[in-house]
Amino acid sequence: MKKAPLIYDKAMHEARKYWRDRLESMSFEGRLALDHPRPKDGQPQISSLELGIDEEINAILQRLTAGNSFLLYTTLVLALKICLHKHGGERGITIFSPSTDGAIPNLLPIDGVLDGACSFKDTLLATKELLSNAYKNQQYPFSRMLLDIPDERRPKQLSMIASMVGFNEESSDSQCDVVVLFDTVAGKTRAVFRFDNRIYHESTIRYFFKSFSAILYQGLGKMATRIADLRPYADTARPAEVSPSPAETDISQFKSISIHGLIETQSAEHPENVAVVQDNRVTTYRELNQQADELAEVLASLRLDARKPVAVLMDAGTEMIVSMLAVMKACATFAPIKLLSIKGPIDEVLGALDCECVVCHREMVADLQQFRDSLTSVRHWITIEYSTQANGNGSPSLRIARDRSASRADADDSALPDAGSERAALETVGGVRDGENGKGDERSGTACVLVDNRDDNLSITSISHIEMLAVFQWLNIRCGINAQDRCLLSPSIGGCEQLYDTLGMLMAGAGVEIADASSLRESSLFAERLMAPRITVWDLPTPLAQNLLSSLLASNAEVENLQGPRNILLSGEKQSPSLAGKLTQRFPNARVTGLYANPAIGIWTTAFPFQSESVESDGVAVAEAIPGFEHRVLNKIGEPAPFHGKGELYVRRLLPETSAAISTGLKAAQFEGGRIKWLRGEDHRFIKYECSVELTILEAALCQHEDIRAAEVITIRSELDSDSLVVAFILSAVDQITPETARDFLVYRDGVDLIPDRFIVMDEFPLTASGAIDRDVLIGRFVTSREPKDEARSVEDEEIHKQLRGIWLEALQLDDVDDDESFFARGGNSLKATLLITRIRDEFGVDLSVQNFFRKPTTRAVAQLIAAEMKNADIRPKGPDFKAVSREKYRVQLSDVDS
Repeated sequence: MKKAPLIYDKAMHEARKYWRDRLESMSFEGRLALDHPRPKDGQPQISSLELGIDEEINAILQRLTAGNSFLLYTTLVLALKICLHKHGGERGITIFSPSTDGAIPNLLPIDGVLDGACSFKDTLLATKELLSNAYKNQQYPFSRMLLDIPDERRPKQLSMIASMVGFNEESSDSQCDVVVLFDTVAGKTRAVFRFDNRIYHESTIRYFFKSFSAILYQGLGKMATRIADLRPYADTARPAEVSPSPAETDISQFKSISIHGLIETQSAEHPENVAVVQDNRVTTYRELNQQADELAEVLASLRLDARKPVAVLMDAGTEMIVSMLAVMKACATFAPIKLLSIKGPIDEVLGALDCECVVCHREMVADLQQFRDSLTSVRHWITIEYSTQANGNGSPSLRIARDRSASRADADDSALPDAGSERAALETVGGVRDGENGKGDERSGTACVLVDNRDDNLSITSISHIEMLAVFQWLNIRCGINAQDRCLLSPSIGGCEQLYDTLGMLMAGAGVEIADASSLRESSLFAERLMAPRITVWDLPTPLAQNLLSSLLASNAEVENLQGPRNILLSGEKQSPSLAGKLTQRFPNARVTGLYANPAIGIWTTAFPFQSESVESDGVAVAEAIPGFEHRVLNKIGEPAPFHGKGELYVRRLLPETSAAISTGLKAAQFEGGRIKWLRGEDHRFIKYECSVELTILEAALCQHEDIRAAEVITIRSELDSDSLVVAFILSAVDQITPETARDFLVYRDGVDLIPDRFIVMDEFPLTASGAIDRDVLIGRFVTSREPKDEARSVEDEEIHKQLRGIWLEALQLDDVDDDESFFARGGNSLKATLLITRIRDEFGVDLSVQNFFRKPTTRAVAQLIAAEMKNADIRPKGPDFKAVSREKYRVQLSDVDS
């Protein structure tokens, strides 16, 4: 039988060559982010939403296209591509267009890389050419194109199909996430969106259309606008601007005052009011100001280099407050070094600061002598301590002395007042720079330098005087802080919190009560101090407040008229509307405010007004910028993300105005009015079936259980498994909560996209010295929970105990100590504890939590901690105990068990 001759189809051959050349560089990544993970089975549940384009935009479209359907379609496709580009940050965007010719339906991928430097007009012309060429080569079927794409690049689902009535054909909904059909009737263009409501909320489509309209309005209104300058904001009346933020507040009013000037005013007007309470010692405003004047006079006489900070080396206490206030009076910069928060050697911290003067407790000098050769920049050591003998006013006197023993032998002491001995008291006088009272140049300069080495990377952050003043004044006014208030200063707080709880309170005439470090040992005792009637302001890291919640809710529950605090401040990256709600329910007279300070800025930049939560937040905290700062939510190419679109959060100082935006490393979604949805860092999201699942939403869902008081859900990456695990750590209000109870609660709850691989119930969260959750300890707890107990380690544990005792005795300079005797009962202090923890890290290779050390500072307990940490360091997660299952499948499993 004779074979039929092959017919050469020139048009098909050219079309095939055209598309194969384009497919090599075609990108299919640009899409509208999914709200929920894509289901692996089941039919799409299609919803339809019809939306009309604004009349003003319609008028511009009609003038531009003059009834030309091809040009109208080109313009609409370009606006869709730009909008997808702004949402996801991908430059390569592909939208699919149904074919207009032939009996067999076809799809044409309209691809292209958007150049931010090109104008809307030039990009429109390029898109017109792309569409024209695509339709000239529409003979090549899309099914063949898919086979030409390598498996690793072949799209499993198309992102968007766009068609227009009267121009091209409609397409099947099952092929694509979103199908847009445009139709123009009587000069008015409308869009019908069809989408799978299992993966998208209707609100997401509505906000996408608002962004699309804003892009059209700007691009058509001024066609020379660069693509990078188009803003996808919903307000078409002001498309190029963001809605005004609460941060846009005039703070020039603070340029004429100073922090120490305000405290001096309180001293003059209310000299006998209580300023600071520490143990049994009460310091009035008059005494505090006089003592600060004495120390400031000494500092001023040293002729210090104004470019170098004065290190205040001590933990929270009256002496620390006096020292900070004195440094400001002397027009210098202070660097408060919280001993309990320092991981590395103290000489490295002082060396990084390049300070030439250190103010510390007298008892610390002997321990600092070991660093005298390495601290080449420190020329002056000033010790302060309260004398047991009262001064002429009947109050304890502050002894200020210069100590040379920790200085190098060749140090230049010429700038110091002459002293008759190594520990001679400096002769001081009261009053500093009469008539100035804060009118120096220090307001425009740096007031404070904060040191942070929480991640073993030493970082130094400067805070300007006006910045600190403006933030503290704003918060005092917002919270109504006055002379009737008193704040309990917790030892487990960050640098900004410590500054506000001392200087911020004193600016308003309020009192400060010092809680010693021993309060870390027992949370219920600290809760009792908080519940004292005299304490009206709480400033707590959110995790610490969650640890204390059961004690706080149970305290004095039988007293119906208990007023509780007037203000509760919850600080840190972790913010919990659920916690705020429980505190408000227990203390209805309290105003709960969340606050966040980025480590790179040092001062609070973000506030969480929990009383005005958004229904769109999914139980996640909603934030706004504090006056003096600006929030920016940017996509992956650094352009503003659309409203309700996710992006990376940046914070910019408004003083100075030229300040660059600083990345926080956190994710957020921009709302109207300058508000943002708070989504935290990369540890708090998990990619499941092409969707980024926010674990903060899981935390909020878990906290809806009446017996779960807090949750921390994080990803933990295994070194032996390519997949990350999602682990939920839960604080239970009752003993009945089990991992199975928590898991079942999520499984049967609507709107939950992911079930964690593991649930771990804890008594409290492990905290760092600044009050944040110690992630390393959490991971260690997870690892320990997965491994069987190893009884063979007892010999090794005994060796650890023996080695630790030697270090312990050396730190205390003792010959013997009981295994259950407290470190602090035998002469230990904060500096000695810091040095001991550093030695432990050097000798055993583990980082001890300060909280755990203070809870039971004995050789026996600390040796057990070291052994546990060393065991954790040897073990890595080996994969989940459970395989990931859908909620539907898990429900079947549960029903099988029940039956």
